[in-house]
Amino acid sequence: MLIRLMIATLLLASCTNQRPGRPHMGGKEGATPGTIDGNPNPTAGSDPDDQLTLSVVESRGTVRMQSFVVLINKLKVVTSSSDSSAAIVQANKISQSLGSYDHAAGVLPENIWTLDKMSSWLQIVDLACRTPALLTQIQATGGEKLFIENAYGRSISSAETTMLDDLKTKLGSANRRARVLCTAVLSSGEFISL
Repeated sequence: MLIRLMIATLLLASCTNQRPGRPHMGGKEGATPGTIDGNPNPTAGSDPDDQLTLSVVESRGTVRMQSFVVLINKLKVVTSSSDSSAAIVQANKISQSLGSYDHAAGVLPENIWTLDKMSSWLQIVDLACRTPALLTQIQATGGEKLFIENAYGRSISSAETTMLDDLKTKLGSANRRARVLCTAVLSSGEFISL
């Protein structure tokens, strides 16, 4: 009963006491020739595309990041982490620092990438990139390429192949190279942004 009352109230509140006009064709009195809805200039008004302003970069120094849930799920898939892994446990502890929300507590979602969020995210990435299983996976033959492709969801670029070659010559230890690559990829704008 309460639901019906609420629906009726919403319907009544939305009424404007106007009835939409019927389409008139053939030039009868009161009709606008060549139009169906009575609007002689249907392209006038605001363009709906102008209102769609979801962009990755709002201004030169601002990046929009993915929601907390999406970011953590992406991290879990790429690093093969479970909910009980140190990185995911830490992420859930500081979820509001990473833009998560709690409407009951009045905390709204925030997806602007800030220095504080970057610092919090790097703590989580560091924990994830220390996992022996992940480091072994990255160090396996072709593992670096597969890690990048899995994280970004696309084929590896020539610039990234060059970067991998540079890492091999400049960082001798395979373990260190895997940690640097893991940290660089998981903290990159391409990984965290929309």
